[in-house]
Amino acid sequence: RLGYTPMHQIMHDFMGLETFAEEWSHRREEVLALYKALVGNRKRQFVVVANSPATVITYGGHLNAQEVGEDRFSRYYLPAYNEFADLMHATGKLVGMHVSGDARPLSDGLARSHADYIEGFRPTPELGLLDARKAWPDKAIWVEMPPDVHQRSLEDRATWIGNVLNKGRGKRF
Repeated sequence: RLGYTPMHQIMHDFMGLETFAEEWSHRREEVLALYKALVGNRKRQFVVVANSPATVITYGGHLNAQEVGEDRFSRYYLPAYNEFADLMHATGKLVGMHVSGDARPLSDGLARSHADYIEGFRPTPELGLLDARKAWPDKAIWVEMPPDVHQRSLEDRATWIGNVLNKGRGKRF
């Protein structure tokens, strides 16, 4: 895993969500200046990763629509993902994105991403596995089991997995 995208790094590592919301509201230009500096630094890291022996790389993490929002995702996240994916694809690598929580609000943007796979996807009533497969037909989807399911018996976990797979069944599945 390469780490967070620049905007997510600001939100999570540098400020936290509450401070980020305050700064974004009152000092957006300063936040965007930091963002631009991080983008420049990250591009140098991209070259190192592109020349590494790695063959599969997950970029970003804990992408949550409720924190990020559709507009911010399209403006600040998607360009970073796509630039990274294009460079990695040029060197024969596969690229994925880790998506947490309800992915439905970001579904169109995820479809426009150049990622090969969506990792950490959790089916929800709003966006089940079959819907995700239809929305992202060119991407592999790695389903994440919610933490509460991990605490269940082996039989209950198997039932949960079977339900997800049966609901996600399509022509190629």
